[in-house]
Amino acid sequence: MAVDVFWGLGVGAMALGSLCLVVMLLFSQKLQEAGQAAIRFRVETPGGFSLSEGVQSLAVVIPVYNESVNIVDCVTAVLDSTSWSGLQVWAVDDRSRDDTLALLQQLGRDRGDDRLRIVAGAERPENELWMGKNWACAQVMDQVQTDYVLFLDADVRLQPGGLEKALAFAVEQNTDLLTCWPTIHCGCWGEWLVQPIIVAMFAVGLEFGRVNDPADETVMAIGPFMLFRRSAYETIGGHRALAAEIVEDVALARRIKTQGFKLWYGLGHDLASVQMYRSLPQLWEGWTKNWHLGARRDTQATLFGALVMAILYPLPWVVGGLALVVLPRHLGLGAIALSLAIGLILGRFG
Repeated sequence: MAVDVFWGLGVGAMALGSLCLVVMLLFSQKLQEAGQAAIRFRVETPGGFSLSEGVQSLAVVIPVYNESVNIVDCVTAVLDSTSWSGLQVWAVDDRSRDDTLALLQQLGRDRGDDRLRIVAGAERPENELWMGKNWACAQVMDQVQTDYVLFLDADVRLQPGGLEKALAFAVEQNTDLLTCWPTIHCGCWGEWLVQPIIVAMFAVGLEFGRVNDPADETVMAIGPFMLFRRSAYETIGGHRALAAEIVEDVALARRIKTQGFKLWYGLGHDLASVQMYRSLPQLWEGWTKNWHLGARRDTQATLFGALVMAILYPLPWVVGGLALVVLPRHLGLGAIALSLAIGLILGRFG
């Protein structure tokens, strides 16, 4: 009886191991292709561009709620990134319960920079459903009249010259929405474990070329960095038209694309950096929300993505542990598994 159990476990371990190997090889191929393609989708500044010639004005809108840890550094980085007089920085506090607003007001007094506008947000309208940052953004956009608008999250740090580079690229490419991945910094161990996996999944599942193809329905957006031509933003209805949306960044990008405007999605590593989450609970809350809603509430797509992640990451460790227990008792099975692995690797990499 014990022999039959170990034989069954051995066969199961070999089958799971083979499945893991096949999926990992296919995924690594797709990831390699995505990495090579991503080089073509970096935000690069054309030569000879002058802000004063290309655009007259830009508003950076930073909606904040309980961001006392981030807000001063974020706003300071924006103001320090350029001396351009056409810049407006709108920091709108969405009724924070910490000292975010007080810190903003103190920063305004300390800086004495008339480009900085601090807004104490109003209460959300009764009998209306407003999710996330939508209400804060809608309030400010009733006042903004600039040529372009950059929506920035409080955990983003602009690089010196980042605004100029982004605007230069947007003007050259004639984009209506430029959204890009900043450099992602990982702080807590949970981020180091999860963020590389999530980014790899996005790279494989949401290819830059498909997102940027007007004929393809694939849509993606990076909420921490979204640069709009204001006229296009207003035409699609802005945040006010998406008040109840939780994943508003993708919803805005979808409206841009479906209404015939130009969406450009790429890498902005030279523009800004971001640390998205500072603890494992924050990370769990953020990605569990975005994973399903980002898939447009498609249960099959959500479960398929979760299955692929399970096969790629935790399952190999489980299979490896099982193999250490079972396969030494059945050297024949071990030899078969090893032969299959070598054959697959040689077939893939020749």
